Amino acid sequence: MQKKAFTLIELLVVIAIIAMLLAIVLPSLQRVKEQGRSVYCKNNLRQMALTAASYVNDFDGYFPIAHYSMQSAVMASAGEGVEGASVGAAYNYCWDYTTIMQGDRVQVSAGTLWQGETADEVHKCPSYKESDTGIDPFSGYNYNTSYIGHGENERYDAPTFSGRVIDHPNRSGEYIVMSAKASELRSPGSCVLFGEGQYAGGANKFMRSPAVWAGDMDWMLRPGGTQGFRHAQKTNVAWADGHVTEVKECYTDTHPKYKTQLDAYNEANKVKIGFLGPDNLQYNLK
Repeated sequence: MQKKAFTLIELLVVIAIIAMLLAIVLPSLQRVKEQGRSVYCKNNLRQMALTAASYVNDFDGYFPIAHYSMQSAVMASAGEGVEGASVGAAYNYCWDYTTIMQGDRVQVSAGTLWQGETADEVHKCPSYKESDTGIDPFSGYNYNTSYIGHGENERYDAPTFSGRVIDHPNRSGEYIVMSAKASELRSPGSCVLFGEGQYAGGANKFMRSPAVWAGDMDWMLRPGGTQGFRHAQKTNVAWADGHVTEVKECYTDTHPKYKTQLDAYNEANKVKIGFLGPDNLQYNLK
């Protein structure tokens, strides 16, 4: 007895049904996958916020300084019977990583936030793979530098920061703006501490508010300190009281020149970049 086989039409119908089912299922699977990445990202940010609270307790209420650098000269052995030569070492202290560069040697370790120890993976958002320096193992998160972290040679209004600026201990004529104290935050639950850093050039570890103010006066820094809305058009944020949330609205309100740049990037790219609000309300200490 001859077995009955599928006709060409029946085979095409089956293929069409399978294609339709895949078209329905795949977007749902992709959304679930991105939700998992977002959860992982939130855990990273939560760990940063908890570590910042520990830092505040250990350092008289101060948050970590966002960035500063030092130079030193050490004697390097030039071999047996040869007098040592002076080799300068450059220390770049940032909240996430500390980098020591001496000649061709580069050493990367945990930054000031971590007080010497952390897992590199904490700085790795699973939805972002790039690094802003090419030296740091991972990046993709940024720290509120405009109002909290401050640091080396940040532009500021002298009367506003009276008593909060120190001479650079290593370089004449330069200075360091001290970080904020936790006691200065009137509403920690509405002041951003860490976020998902991203801008048109990649990642930037120094978060900026959309508008300049007396303690952060350089307009040119705005477009580099934006957030990446990379989890289904949302971005994750750790607030100063330790809780972590998603923010959906992406704002590009800033200096007209830089707003044009941000809007052009967002029009051409799936992942949007921008600020957490139309003003500095989510960033400031009030």
